[in-house]
Amino acid sequence: MRKWIRLICSCGGTVIAVNHRAKKMLKHKEDYPLIDRINYLKKNCQKVCDGGFRVRFVVSGEENIPQGQKLYIGNHTSLIDPVLFLAVSKDPVTFVAKKEIEKYPFIGKIVTSIDPAYLDRGNLRKEIKTYKMIDQQLDDNPELSYLIYPEGTRTKAPDFPLLDFHPGAFKIATKRGMPIVPVAMFLTNRILHQKFHFKVYPIQVKYLTPIYEEEYSKMTASELSEKCRFLLKEATDELRAKESSLIQSFNNYSDKKMAKVMNIYSKEAKK
Repeated sequence: MRKWIRLICSCGGTVIAVNHRAKKMLKHKEDYPLIDRINYLKKNCQKVCDGGFRVRFVVSGEENIPQGQKLYIGNHTSLIDPVLFLAVSKDPVTFVAKKEIEKYPFIGKIVTSIDPAYLDRGNLRKEIKTYKMIDQQLDDNPELSYLIYPEGTRTKAPDFPLLDFHPGAFKIATKRGMPIVPVAMFLTNRILHQKFHFKVYPIQVKYLTPIYEEEYSKMTASELSEKCRFLLKEATDELRAKESSLIQSFNNYSDKKMAKVMNIYSKEAKK
């Protein structure tokens, strides 16, 4: 409970202000181009991550990011993963989201302000319409990239195993010949977890080598999906191995304090 109180006190004002601005931008879209709306939200995501969430990003692999439009694919362990990605990414990015988010109080309007693709996998007609909308967005905004979580939902188990990927998640890239950039993030669910109270949350972000059209055009959708899942599993395993030392280093914890933290991890993993 005390973590929620702290987050409300530190982030509540920003969320209310951004929600108010989001409503205005949605009402007068003609005055607020999409890239401007995304950059406004990115700036506020950075503010929330730095102050409210106490995040410090540990980024590697930025040299792998190609120029131009691309599809980022990531592992998904927390509701705030898109917030973290918007904060750390240097690209203007929007994302694919489940349609229920649109109705969330406050957050729904904020997310909707950057024109995400709300996907309804149970409705083929709406799904086709959504992909047409994505195509139009990318045509109209040459600097725009997309983020999608191929698992389709969050991984909730304590050791964060990757779920199966949906092959259709890559359609945004394969239809247009865009590079696919796997990006692994680790520790994100600790930020909202009620049993972890770090002074600083070191969030690891690793951009992997892109998969280009000349490579994935020779694959089936299932083969591409499995390759991306394998790459992200390797990366998250690597980041997991660094987690303990980063927490201890960024928080200046003694060995005794770190042992207590790891004991909490152990108890959570047994649930």
